[in-house]
Amino acid sequence: MNRERVRSQVTKLPVIFKDLETLLDVIQDSPEDLAELKNHAYAFKDAVSKVVRRKSRQQKNQEAVNSVPA
Repeated sequence: MNRERVRSQVTKLPVIFKDLETLLDVIQDSPEDLAELKNHAYAFKDAVSKVVRRKSRQQKNQEAVNSVPA
């Protein structure tokens, strides 16, 4: 995925979240739909957590490399 496409997708997140809010209002009385949405939310949370952990590790590794005397 190129950077421009990623940036385009990121800027659409507020609209996506607003759509999700509307969706939640509509499905709040359906336990089955809420359960499925909950599973997707957990999957999204896990994906974000993996990226954050990976970037944190990369940053720590880079800091360790930069702190080694030449």
